[in-house]
Amino acid sequence: MAIIRLTTVALLAVIAPMATVSLQAQVPVAAKALLRIDAEAENLSAISTLAVSPSGILAVYLRQDGVIRLYSPAGKLLASAGHTGEGPGEFRQLDAIGWLGDTLWASDGRLRRLTRYTADGKFLRAIQLPDRIEQVVPGAASTRYTGARLQAVYPDGSLLLQVMQFRVPRSNAPKEVMGDPRYAVRSSLEGAVRFLVATDPPNLCKFAGPEIIISMPGSSCPMTLRATPPNASRRVAVLQETSPGGSGLIRVVAVNDRGEPLFEHKRSVPLRPVPSEAHDRQLEGVPNDMREQVAARTRFFPPAFEVQVAPGGAAWIGLDAASGKLREWFRLDANGRQLPSVWLPASAKGLAFDRRGAWAITEAEDGSQSIVLYEARP
Repeated sequence: MAIIRLTTVALLAVIAPMATVSLQAQVPVAAKALLRIDAEAENLSAISTLAVSPSGILAVYLRQDGVIRLYSPAGKLLASAGHTGEGPGEFRQLDAIGWLGDTLWASDGRLRRLTRYTADGKFLRAIQLPDRIEQVVPGAASTRYTGARLQAVYPDGSLLLQVMQFRVPRSNAPKEVMGDPRYAVRSSLEGAVRFLVATDPPNLCKFAGPEIIISMPGSSCPMTLRATPPNASRRVAVLQETSPGGSGLIRVVAVNDRGEPLFEHKRSVPLRPVPSEAHDRQLEGVPNDMREQVAARTRFFPPAFEVQVAPGGAAWIGLDAASGKLREWFRLDANGRQLPSVWLPASAKGLAFDRRGAWAITEAEDGSQSIVLYEARP
């Protein structure tokens, strides 16, 4: 089997003219911490996701406890929503939470269910998510999708889903190694596709060898990062490229909720080398005929760490940073113009935004997790 080329493929067949922005060196200055929801005081653990309502209520999904906590804009506990189970208002494992106005929604991938709660945690209703996603084009064969994961809920109730194209297997067909690209589609609650919003590259972290498939470690795999704002008005993808020489490139591509291109932006970034001992461990078990290619791709950490999109459409791209250092959050406004970068601790992740700045999950050396609001204005 031929080795698959490890090059980034285009997110869209047609994209807007690339935005070229000259970068000025910025002196790293840590953003001011405005509020802190303390791990010990609030008994926080295994924080999975944050989401902020338009009125500033912060929803915090605690995966281990199986509950969503709701905090006021001042960081005071207001209520809890849901708990582990299968009954009304309960969930098994959430893969996304968000807000429609002051209604909280939670997507349970295991139960294939979308549950809605009031801003004070009361159960409203549960909706079964569609199992069959299908796009019907008049005069042509329909296209079916599978493996749906909910990304966002639109104000009209339609869904932004990440899916794979469904294909009927053929006995004489060659074995697929990479799998299909993943698609972002806007679908009705019944599973009818309205728009194909974007086409993402396949997983570039897998190598096809003569007999085996090797998955590269996540710490050194330049995967595509994706995000959508709470109002689902756009989708932003960050495609990453690395070179054996230590230079990296991120491509930021934004499309609207109909899949129409908004902007593309490129930025070159230096890469941080993977420590030699860790790099050697990554090569254990790699066949000799693939060793050189795998070694080149795992020599440096990927350039980008996380991407988030604020309600107004601004994209925040967290660049790679060593533990204990400040991480640069490179920002682009809704039109692709560069905003001043924001510098947060390297442990800050899972950002969610309100008018004052960004809430972030932070982790101490002992592994405890707190939630901090950092000041950040355009």
